[in-house]
Amino acid sequence: MAATITPERLATIKQCVADGWPLIQIKRTHKVTWTTMRRHFPDYRGLDNQEAAKLGATARRTTLALRRAS
Repeated sequence: MAATITPERLATIKQCVADGWPLIQIKRTHKVTWTTMRRHFPDYRGLDNQEAAKLGATARRTTLALRRAS
């Protein structure tokens, strides 16, 4: 039988959704399954492809800058 998500955990995840976290980050951080996310947030898709690409590019530039600075 699957574990039940507590109201407190659900509230925390709901805040992450409201903040626009990517689904994969919510899944990893809060240890929830795709099924749980789809059950409680069926319309949430997280970042679209363009937003994800911009975020990835920013992360790469930041990582390179940090490596150069150290």
